[in-house]
Amino acid sequence: VGEYLSLIKSLKDLSYYQAYSDWIILWETKMKNLDFYLRRWSQIQIKWLYLEPVFNQRFLLKDAGLFRHLHAGFRFIISKTIAFFFTESR
Repeated sequence: VGEYLSLIKSLKDLSYYQAYSDWIILWETKMKNLDFYLRRWSQIQIKWLYLEPVFNQRFLLKDAGLFRHLHAGFRFIISKTIAFFFTESR
């Protein structure tokens, strides 16, 4: 994402920037948002990986069911995201 942001910023210095400024600004915003969400997702994954063994070993029995439910949802989101980004039909 960082490379694409650098590329987009370099487009602003070109003489034909004004003709494409709306498009460039749109893609710059999209790339910044993607960068933010990927960084945040990475932080969440780190915390999740830390919590997973705690709940799987049933140290907190009353919250284990909720964690399993959330864990299933989390893994579903990850699998759909991976499938979306790595399918050849894109």
